[in-house]
Amino acid sequence: MAPERAAVRRSGRTGVALVLLAFVVLAALGRPSLRGGGGVALAEDGDAFERALSTYQAYLKRPSLRMRTRGRRRLAATGDARAASILTKSYKDAVAPPGQEQYLIAGLVAESFGTLEHRDLLKDWRREHAAAKDAWLWFTTLRPAIAEGEQSAVAEFLDVDEPFLLHAGIAACAAERSANSVALAADLLASRPKPETHRALAIESAAKLLAARRSDLGSEEYDRVLEELIATLRDPRTAPRTRLVVARRLGVIFDTEEVVIDPAAWSARLERAAAPPPTRGGHEYADFGGIRANGSRIAYVIDLSDSMAAPLTDAEKERLRRAVTPGGARSRGTGNGATVGIGERDLPWEEIETRFDAAREFVKLSLAGLSSKQRFAVIWFGTKAAPLPSTTALVRATPKAVRRVARELDSIELGPPDAEHESGTLRGWTNLHGGVRRAFMLTESRPVGTHEYVDVKAFTEGVDTIFVLSDGTPSWCDWTTIDKRDPGDRAYERDSSVEVLRPEKYYSVYYREDDLLPDLERLNLFRSVEIHCVGFGESDERLLRRIAAVGGGRVRVFGGR
Repeated sequence: MAPERAAVRRSGRTGVALVLLAFVVLAALGRPSLRGGGGVALAEDGDAFERALSTYQAYLKRPSLRMRTRGRRRLAATGDARAASILTKSYKDAVAPPGQEQYLIAGLVAESFGTLEHRDLLKDWRREHAAAKDAWLWFTTLRPAIAEGEQSAVAEFLDVDEPFLLHAGIAACAAERSANSVALAADLLASRPKPETHRALAIESAAKLLAARRSDLGSEEYDRVLEELIATLRDPRTAPRTRLVVARRLGVIFDTEEVVIDPAAWSARLERAAAPPPTRGGHEYADFGGIRANGSRIAYVIDLSDSMAAPLTDAEKERLRRAVTPGGARSRGTGNGATVGIGERDLPWEEIETRFDAAREFVKLSLAGLSSKQRFAVIWFGTKAAPLPSTTALVRATPKAVRRVARELDSIELGPPDAEHESGTLRGWTNLHGGVRRAFMLTESRPVGTHEYVDVKAFTEGVDTIFVLSDGTPSWCDWTTIDKRDPGDRAYERDSSVEVLRPEKYYSVYYREDDLLPDLERLNLFRSVEIHCVGFGESDERLLRRIAAVGGGRVRVFGGR
């Protein structure tokens, strides 16, 4: 039995029992599911399932993940219990690409069959797949049960040995702002598991639960547990990454952007709610595109799609100037906590003509403001996505490392123009998902592989802050494949929006918000990484805000729609 799970069960039986009773009451009152994952009504046509099944079986033979997913959605749309059984069984047979097909299946089944009538099937499904890599399955399928107040849901995840599954259930409680959140947070803080990763998960999950129930601030029980969370900041066993996560969550609870590691400041804030915490005792930070973020392990995820070769408009250039001048209320770190104004002289405005020129200079300027205690990496994305050669791992921001990256950025040149990009080209389409996913794969030594979201090395050594800069909407992913068109589908040239008359089309998966955003949520399920977005050109501000919301980050847009 895992130490933290055993401790949670021992210390929290009374609290959880009361919570489970509350669940029953909530269920009796008919509390609706916040997930919106009820099953689809059964088709009146008795042959509908058989037709959908035939279509599904045909789609499984298609080369593109997009088409296979389309087939699964059509089967799920029947709402038939047989469809639920088929889809859950297909989870273990999913082979390509590793992991991603399973994540999509888990989300689809939870959304389509989350009602009470399918609850036993989902429970058996979880029991059959109880490894760390299955945490997303547990999170998505527990949410409907927790939202509806089922008393068995909490007991189920508290009784597993795998820590990531336990914390997937806790994350589901936080996502649904469940009534048991404060009691579970208290149990987690009392558990004190010895393995460093388990302890970090326990403290950070407690912080997530309390932030989800921040409306309870001021109640006796909540404030008591919150004081216990604040106390973890003074415990020498608390890892630096966990201190940052806790400080960020405390900022959410107290509605402030200040990231303060000093526990005395937060205790004082708890005692007198009107007083803001002092700025002393903060954390390392970085400025990028007019956004300041606290963090010591930073990934810059930069769009190198062809549209980034477009020239800046005068209005965009003026907004960029204002963002980095002293009048723009932005400043730069000197490595010792002091700040200095950034003047126009710090950017070579006479050389900034295109969107990529501006992005490149923003990265170089931000890197120049980091201290040598911080680590960073720069990742580009076009049709493909990859880190720059010198930052395949998180490297210390030494002057030598910063100069090396600056040279690599300066070596990137525009390609020849084409029919769609008269000003030149860069590296193709917009694989934003691939860029962000690679940021979550980074460590101090080498990128991790499959199931990066539950990789212990990535959890302990990975990024804590991501800056995303893009000028458009996603149009590509790592698993984009050419496939036969369905009736009604439109086909385009690979690097153009020009429609062509041919039977094939390139099918992507994570260009759709309905797939992109849940997978970003999966990547960040345990990591608590802040994600900040900067938009250029035709960037979709609404989408950027939704992406930033996954990481509790901020957005700055220059141009956009």
